[in-house]
Amino acid sequence: MEKPVLATNIDGLLIAHEAFVEPHKAWFDRAIKKTKDYSLEKWKGQENYWPGVVQAMKLMMPEATEEEKNRQARKWYQEDVIKYIREHQKLVNR
Repeated sequence: MEKPVLATNIDGLLIAHEAFVEPHKAWFDRAIKKTKDYSLEKWKGQENYWPGVVQAMKLMMPEATEEEKNRQARKWYQEDVIKYIREHQKLVNR
């Protein structure tokens, strides 16, 4: 199965900035659903969201290494971005 490639070089040039902001909210929605920790809600939409990701990943993958946690967090985010773009085709600048 061929994996999609997502690439940008200047913010908004190929894909509107929204396509990278809104998936953060979906990412935290997933984390809240998996952990039942509603305190993670405060990280949605924050510019400095990474401490919230670290907190969530500690809860979801307590035995994993930092590298494994980071890899999984980024994988989920990429999946959320791809899903968002597919649902909002108008964000792609053709």
